[in-house]
Amino acid sequence: LVQGKSLPVGFPTQYVNKTDETRIQSIPWVLTENVGQPWVLTEKVDGTSGTFLFVKNGRKKEYYVCSRNRRIPVKDDSSYWAVSDKYHIEEALESIAKRTGQEWCCIQGECIGPKVQRNKYKVTEPKMYAFNLICGERGLVPSYDAKELLASYDIPFVPIVGMAEVLPKTVDEMVERAHGFSKLLSTTLREGLVCRTWDARRSFKVIDPQFLLKWGE
Repeated sequence: LVQGKSLPVGFPTQYVNKTDETRIQSIPWVLTENVGQPWVLTEKVDGTSGTFLFVKNGRKKEYYVCSRNRRIPVKDDSSYWAVSDKYHIEEALESIAKRTGQEWCCIQGECIGPKVQRNKYKVTEPKMYAFNLICGERGLVPSYDAKELLASYDIPFVPIVGMAEVLPKTVDEMVERAHGFSKLLSTTLREGLVCRTWDARRSFKVIDPQFLLKWGE
């Protein structure tokens, strides 16, 4: 215990993995593979990754609020608990788990706020944009389906930039494709793109070098 509060505990990897999208530079061959389906392109929001997990085991219910690496079991003034309360994520996950017939359900998203990553989006309060919805054994829900389902709970999804039947053939062309302005604030460069197949089985991220130069990252 530290000043009457328990320390954060381990990330619930028995259910979900930590968020860590692969860069296109590590898997360039994906660009020339025939995946047989379109790619969904979403904006990569620059914040801090949060994981929110609801588990029902018999009569026992448990709710996890996590940073990128650790669980935060005690409600505090962090952006993670702030967005959990703001969007009623625990109640939403319990409802989704029941609707989908799963024992557990998870939302992973990008948390932004006045004190997060120099507040590039100029928000006045913490917000969260989901990028993963995982429903137990059903696994990762495809982006458009996840966006529609979460919208019914007033939980925002990361901006969908568009779709691509065919991706650029080179990494340089893909990086150029990633350049643009954020849909969250039109005067801010977006960090890049996350590209995911329609069935959500394959994905990668593309970071815009101009974004990194501007912010010295």
